[in-house]
Amino acid sequence: MLACSRVVALNPMSLADVLADVRRIADAADVAERGRELALCLQQRIDAVIRAIEPLAASERPRTAIVEWTEPLMLAGNWMPELLTLAGGACTLAVAGRHSEYVAWERIVAFDPQAIVVAPCGFGLERSLREAAALSSRPSWRELSAVRDRRVYAVDGNAYFNRSGPRLVDSLEILAHLLHPDRVPRPSWANEPNPPWQAV
Repeated sequence: MLACSRVVALNPMSLADVLADVRRIADAADVAERGRELALCLQQRIDAVIRAIEPLAASERPRTAIVEWTEPLMLAGNWMPELLTLAGGACTLAVAGRHSEYVAWERIVAFDPQAIVVAPCGFGLERSLREAAALSSRPSWRELSAVRDRRVYAVDGNAYFNRSGPRLVDSLEILAHLLHPDRVPRPSWANEPNPPWQAV
């Protein structure tokens, strides 16, 4: 007799979707209580970032470009605009819940980001660093506020930002720390010699 299997289709586009999927997978695996516990733990970490960032005025939220691909240039969409807002950044060039979109370099220059996070889809930190270095050959690169203020970061997009799972909460903590280190300390899980980000 064949055992019955349940197929659980996942397509999260937000943090709320990720938490709901944690519970759905746990239900399907008959470990519902463990799923609820994990979702609660993740929500508490999200809430901690929100509490730290909430008092910020709009002027204290740096204009931020999260680069998902460098050639052709693409800004991160899907869940990343939501994470950016929660982390205390601002970007008018990407919309939460929409797929990542190509953007002309001239629009980036006009936006003049105060922080740039390079998180190419599918690449680890070492490759992200190379992609970030390639951006420096673009016109007006040195005039960007983020470059002048040394706020350009490469991150391990493959392990964190690009995957729609529970590690998006790690990604939120990374982003909030990079943008507001005075309000959000370095995540305790990243207190290691080689964190998954590096200033460029």
